[in-house]
Amino acid sequence: MYGVLALAACLALFGGCASKNATSTSASDDAATGGDVATASGDQSSYDRYRDLGYRLDWKSYIVVGRGNTVTHFRAFDDALLAQDSGNVLSFLATDTGAVRWSTDLAGDLTRFVGLGRYRERVVSASQSELFLLDPKTGDLRDRQKYSSIVNTRPVVNSNGIAIFGTPTGRVAAHNVLAGYGMWAYGVSGAVTASPVLIQDDLVGVVSDKGDVIFIDVRSGSARGGAKIYGGVDNNPVTDGRYLYIASRDQSIWCFDSYGRDALQWRIRTQAPITGQPVLHDGRLFVAIPGEGFTAVDTRSGLRDWVAPDVDGDLLAVHDDNLVVWNGKVATILDGRRGSVVDRIELGHLAFLTTDKLVDGALYAVQPDGAIARYVPR
Repeated sequence: MYGVLALAACLALFGGCASKNATSTSASDDAATGGDVATASGDQSSYDRYRDLGYRLDWKSYIVVGRGNTVTHFRAFDDALLAQDSGNVLSFLATDTGAVRWSTDLAGDLTRFVGLGRYRERVVSASQSELFLLDPKTGDLRDRQKYSSIVNTRPVVNSNGIAIFGTPTGRVAAHNVLAGYGMWAYGVSGAVTASPVLIQDDLVGVVSDKGDVIFIDVRSGSARGGAKIYGGVDNNPVTDGRYLYIASRDQSIWCFDSYGRDALQWRIRTQAPITGQPVLHDGRLFVAIPGEGFTAVDTRSGLRDWVAPDVDGDLLAVHDDNLVVWNGKVATILDGRRGSVVDRIELGHLAFLTTDKLVDGALYAVQPDGAIARYVPR
């Protein structure tokens, strides 16, 4: 709706609306209670646990991770997988077999990277100060572009090659990937730690740590509108192609219209600050609300459709009309219509558990040491 399909290719470049950690990787101290939990220490194999989720093993692979390093970035595409470790070695894997096509050392251990992606015929890895563009067939470095300022969010890139970053100095910065230079910067109150969101190909939404909500024209860098909330975010805002949804530290979920004067559409007040990543699916916003549970919100009305008490985590996948919610340790299967718990399955610690698409996509389980398994819907 509202141009979402037209933007799909652009949003996929750097993960668009994913959480700040790309996937939900931080486990809660205690597993959720209730239901049947399959533990790693029991007699149930890992294959059985993923089978209970509704997936079967397709292949297992491994990337070489240096001693003392772990996998810090991972992205899944239809035809390629990108993985980068804390030593900044980037690996390219084939999706169909898991074969490692190439690996390359991008920079020293002290260089901090903020995201992986693809743009046109290039693999892209973004650090805080530079953009690395590589040949997807060989891994050869084709270009290395410096930004006009230090950045601290992964970028979103529109169809014209304009990358938008947030910075720690209270600016939103635009970088032209095709020409290799900075275009403009827009000042806001407070650092920008949440990734900007591409609402339309020429419009980006930004939330600052001090609660500025700004809609910026991608080409000119001028503001088209804005609003103010009472705190920043510990996740990333999301969009359906017109409305911007924000789950904030100010104990609220907000919906703003990127068009017109009356930006605020609705607000839900919550018992505590929200840290989980909101996810949009089928006209509903899914997010864990502390003190309530995992919640489905109707995006039109702003009313709760249902609440699953004692369920925390982020929406990871939709399969057979069920929702898979992952909190970094336990995957909870919910009935998508009612929110009732179908099963709880403990998968143990992973660096990443992610999919290539939300509905009926392949599931990738990535261990910190570089072991990668692909599971596909049964």
